[in-house]
Amino acid sequence: KTVAIMPGAAWPGKRFPVHRLIRVMGQLPDCKWLILGKPGEKASEDLFRMGVAAGCKIYPAFRHLDLVDQAKVISQSDVLLSNDTGMVHLAEAVGTPVVSLFGPTRSDLGFGPWRAESKSVETSLWCSPCSKDGSACFRLGKNRYECLSHIDQTRIVAALRKVLESPVVTLSEPLRSFS
Repeated sequence: KTVAIMPGAAWPGKRFPVHRLIRVMGQLPDCKWLILGKPGEKASEDLFRMGVAAGCKIYPAFRHLDLVDQAKVISQSDVLLSNDTGMVHLAEAVGTPVVSLFGPTRSDLGFGPWRAESKSVETSLWCSPCSKDGSACFRLGKNRYECLSHIDQTRIVAALRKVLESPVVTLSEPLRSFS
C-alpha cells in the first residue's frame, strides 16, 4: 500500500510532531511512504531524515514535485495522512481518501473530509477547538499546542488501517485528468 503523507502546515499549531509520525509509520512497515510538502520544508525534511534512519520505505516527493505533480501522486496513493491542511481537500478532490489530524480545529466545524471512507482523528483535550489555526492557544512554552500531543498514535494507525482495508470508492467522473 502507498501512503502519501503531509507533515507540514502553514500554522505551527496544526503541525503534528514529526517524531510521532515516525512511530505511526513504524507500525505500518509494509507501506510505502511518499512525503509531500514544499522543497526545503523543515517538517518534510525531518520526516524524511528520520524515516530513512528508521528503515521506512520512503520517497521525498516534496523535493522533486510541484503541487500539480504532488496531486498526481496523491491520486495514485491509497490514502493521504495529513495535518489539517489544503492537501486534505486536494486529496478528496482527486478521489483519494484521507486520515486527517485535528488539534486546534475540529472536523465537524466544516474543516473535515467529506468522503465516506475518509477518517478524522481529533484531540480529546477540553480546550479544542481554540481557533482556526491554533493562534488563540492560551498555553505557553513547551505546552503550546498541547492539543496535538493528545492525539493518540494508536488511533491514527487504526484509522489508516481501516481506510487501507476498505474498498475504494472512486468518483464516477474524474474532476480533472492527470495523464
